[in-house]
Amino acid sequence: MFSKGAVSLSQAPGRLIVSRAPNFGWNISVHLQIDGRGVANIAQGTHYDGLVPTGHHVLTALARGTQPTAVDLDVQSGRIYAFSAVWSSALVVLQPST
Repeated sequence: MFSKGAVSLSQAPGRLIVSRAPNFGWNISVHLQIDGRGVANIAQGTHYDGLVPTGHHVLTALARGTQPTAVDLDVQSGRIYAFSAVWSSALVVLQPST
């Protein structure tokens, strides 16, 4: 589903970038899921950068000891989507980045 195989231009995937805000502390990583499938554990100083097929997807973020939070994302061909995972009141929240 998230492979780098050949696609036609009309079906080109979008690009998703998720960064981890520094307010987590040094020993907590963000677990990122796309449509319920784990794609990355984002540790301090790292980020996720990957291709996502066009269409509707659900991004879920959580960290140790938190409940998951989700964001709906409608991916369009060739677009770039950037989010920051931010610690907020014992939750990990995905906020769109500018």
